[in-house]
Amino acid sequence: MIASVTPTVTVTDRRPALNEGRQLWFDLIAVALVLGLVVAVGWAFVLPWMAQPSFGGALLERYSPLRDGASYLVEKTDAKGKPLSWTGQNIALLKSGRAMGGEVREAGRNSISAFYSDSQDPDPSSDTLVSYLKSTQIYELRTRDLGLDGVITDTVYVFLREPRGDFLASLYNPKAGGDTAFDPPAQTIVADPSPGKTWSSEGKFGASTYKWTGEVLDAGEYKTKLGQFSDCLRIETQLSTTTDGKTDDSLWYDWYCAGVGVVDTKIFNSEKFLTSRSTLISADGFPADLDSLPTPAANAPQTKEAPPAEKLSDWRLDRVARLGRSTSGLESTIPAVWVPTDPPAVLASGYDGDLVAFDANNPTGSILWRFHAGGPIFSPPGYDPVSSRIYFGSSDKRVYALDGNGIFLWSFPTGDSIASTPLAVGDVVVLGSEDRNIYGVDANTGQERWRVQTGAAVVSSAASYSGTVVIGSDDGVAYGLDAATGQEKWRLTTSDGIEAPVIEQGGTIFVTSRDSKIYALEPTTGNRIWTANVSTIPPVSPLRTAPLITEERVIVSDENGYLTAFDRKDGRYLWKSPKDTYIGTPVMVGDTIVVAGKGDKIYRIGPDGKEQGEWAVGVEASNGIVPYFSNGPTLGGGAAWLSDSTAIVRRLGPELTNAGPLPLSLTWVGQFSLAPFAGSPLSTTTLEYKDKAVTLDDVGNVYLIDPASGQGNLLGQTGDGKSVPHIDSVISGDTLLSPIGDTIYAVNLLDGKTLWKMKGDGVGFAPPVVSEGVVVWLTQPTDNNFQVGKGTLRAIDVKTGTLRWQAAVEKFNLSGGAAIRDGFVYISTPPSAFELSTGKVRWQMEGAPGLPSGGVSLSGNGDTLYVGMHKGDKSGGIVVALSTSDGEISWQSDLKENALSPKEPIWPSDGLLIVPLLSGDVMALDETTGAESWRYKPQAPRMGNITVAEGRVWFALENGQVIGLSAKSGKPVAQFSDLDLSLGGIGFAQRPALIGGKLIVTLGIALLGLTPPAP
Repeated sequence: MIASVTPTVTVTDRRPALNEGRQLWFDLIAVALVLGLVVAVGWAFVLPWMAQPSFGGALLERYSPLRDGASYLVEKTDAKGKPLSWTGQNIALLKSGRAMGGEVREAGRNSISAFYSDSQDPDPSSDTLVSYLKSTQIYELRTRDLGLDGVITDTVYVFLREPRGDFLASLYNPKAGGDTAFDPPAQTIVADPSPGKTWSSEGKFGASTYKWTGEVLDAGEYKTKLGQFSDCLRIETQLSTTTDGKTDDSLWYDWYCAGVGVVDTKIFNSEKFLTSRSTLISADGFPADLDSLPTPAANAPQTKEAPPAEKLSDWRLDRVARLGRSTSGLESTIPAVWVPTDPPAVLASGYDGDLVAFDANNPTGSILWRFHAGGPIFSPPGYDPVSSRIYFGSSDKRVYALDGNGIFLWSFPTGDSIASTPLAVGDVVVLGSEDRNIYGVDANTGQERWRVQTGAAVVSSAASYSGTVVIGSDDGVAYGLDAATGQEKWRLTTSDGIEAPVIEQGGTIFVTSRDSKIYALEPTTGNRIWTANVSTIPPVSPLRTAPLITEERVIVSDENGYLTAFDRKDGRYLWKSPKDTYIGTPVMVGDTIVVAGKGDKIYRIGPDGKEQGEWAVGVEASNGIVPYFSNGPTLGGGAAWLSDSTAIVRRLGPELTNAGPLPLSLTWVGQFSLAPFAGSPLSTTTLEYKDKAVTLDDVGNVYLIDPASGQGNLLGQTGDGKSVPHIDSVISGDTLLSPIGDTIYAVNLLDGKTLWKMKGDGVGFAPPVVSEGVVVWLTQPTDNNFQVGKGTLRAIDVKTGTLRWQAAVEKFNLSGGAAIRDGFVYISTPPSAFELSTGKVRWQMEGAPGLPSGGVSLSGNGDTLYVGMHKGDKSGGIVVALSTSDGEISWQSDLKENALSPKEPIWPSDGLLIVPLLSGDVMALDETTGAESWRYKPQAPRMGNITVAEGRVWFALENGQVIGLSAKSGKPVAQFSDLDLSLGGIGFAQRPALIGGKLIVTLGIALLGLTPPAP
């Protein structure tokens, strides 16, 4: 937690001075203000998980309405009106517990915590925070900015709305330097804005100080590109930041209009010259300004789809990604859909309302973008290849239009939920709503062109042919409509509701109804070509899914789970499957039918209806839950795509070659809040013990876990109830040795009882080391303020806890560590060798080229000691190779500006030294010369330390991903991307561990059991 700053929020009558805005952050904040909603880890896990209502008050809600899924499109121009960029904006209301437990990045979490602290209570208790957050809505403003050059920039803002008004806590923009927090959050508007009202707040802004002031200048009418608004406020806002005595200012004037938010922002410099302007050109429920829309996004280059494998049985069913932003349960709500954007994407969604686009070319599920609707999405998105636009409906009663980059274009409200896939026909988008209407919406502006009322909810999806659209209704009617006008051309009446999508294939319309019949129709007249009834072949079952249409057959899955095939030309019955295990619409790959089962299997079925084989998901689900399919596969990009009940997206297709890292398969998840764990975060490295895994939580509970299943039990407790620092324990025989504060504890792993404990004279950052029945521990007195000075090296008998010997270390640095080999103890701080049996110094290095940084490592044959160092007053690091016999330098490698991680050792691996850096990068040096071999830069900060084992370098990232590199080349060979979190601050030094063929990763909120690909 960052140091708390008492919130300073005052209401005055002073007017802010006019200054010039010069920093990129000011532009980012101004973008957020255009929306209007700006104006408008232990303890976090106990916060309530239910969504909180808005507490900003009626007046704030009037001029800055806050709605989950609210979306806007802003055009930014220069002073002469020339377009500079377009920014799509999207709001997600967050649940407090999940927000503070990892969904909000660390900077935002710390800012919120500081906001509810004061000088009397600088570290508020969980109960205090829960009390505050019950009247606070945490929300994210997610923006995607598209420049004229086609470059896209993402920024996420974290806000609070509470009884005093709205506050900006933090913003994350990788291109502008990552996270920056307001500490305390900056008040962007008061709860009761009215002419003459002013406000101000001040505190820290990253490495700077800030002052934010605002005033409501006047009220009145305002004309915009979206129309004339009669009830608006004009607000003046100034942000001043000071860094190293230099002050930067930004001033902007906003018009806030009732029911919308900010519709216009003008930014001025200190001479009162207009520098830029941001204008709202589309908002929920308002037709977009056609003349201001961005150029359509590009489609992916047309590539020939990969042919089926010589044998379809050679196809693989691989995990691609998981939808959720946490380890909590989530379920897919739509089939996974491949779309040919640039790059190609796979779209999927779960009950959280996020539409997520995964990179279809990346087998580990890299996220391209994420868009949040105000409710779950229950129908697959529609894609228009002409405009490269994506259209989808939501249970929030709106249909959304996004460009191929995931940037919001417009939304259109209906009277009820939308479970119909929108279809673009020319410049009209046709869809149905559960409000009983069929809508034709202008594809460019989102303005209603026509509507047709039916007798019941419309959940069917339309098909079109030569200007005629056909869509079904629960009133049992299929309507043939003119796409441009909505005029009815014909109708087909069935004896039950029509819920399945209508299909057009080869100039024929196919309609399936709950009356168990399939109708083949001529599209322009609606005349029947043939009718087929699956009910003539018992058991009777309604049809709710679209049929598969091939050149020769029509194949449909009924509600009872049977597949039935008819002749495409005349509807003649061909066959019915003997099993009732199928679900969803099948697809055709070559001459083989591929269909999902009701459980966790995908089946191959021949043209005659006989099963030819299957693919099974298996048991790689969290907490023993076996996933199941509720939707069928879809085709695209030479593969089939599926989503299952555990929100996992899967690819079924030929084995990918040269496509990057292989997915790490998730075998199990152990959530800290579920048995056998007791609800305290898990933040230390898991250890191997007799083919089992031993892990500790943050209060010292010791657990014994089966690495194959994740099942286990609470074994005991260590540390006398003290908070456990994130420093690795070690195991010697049946004894667990844990450094906790200034004491080392020994616990018997056979019964969980404490054997002994020894108090030292301070603490250490490096784990103890064990050899020949002796545990060696390096510490430093805490009153030394962790500076270079006196330390102590202790040798303790593992069985009894008695002190064998201790040695003073005069030039000790807390980040140093020790290693044992062939009867000698080697330390890095300073580089020295001691006899293990007596503690007698064998040698000690004099005149080291820098201060020791990180642990110590030995070569495979034990003749070389590797020590990382910091260059003293200069930035950067040095790696030194020393002879273990006399401490003489064999070579030293200057890493220039690259500082070593002070909490990690150097890892020898097959002729290379794997060196973790303070920046989070990982590099490799030649073991004999120190020359650089490779370097890898993670896309997100590393979480904890690295592990090098079996030729691979393993580490976790703060976004929940797990990476495996080839130790030889530094190239990614394996990756786990199921989670999308922000875990900064939860871990310190934990690292992945290979135990029993599983990679066990500690993420604080959970323990993951992953199956790595074969070496």
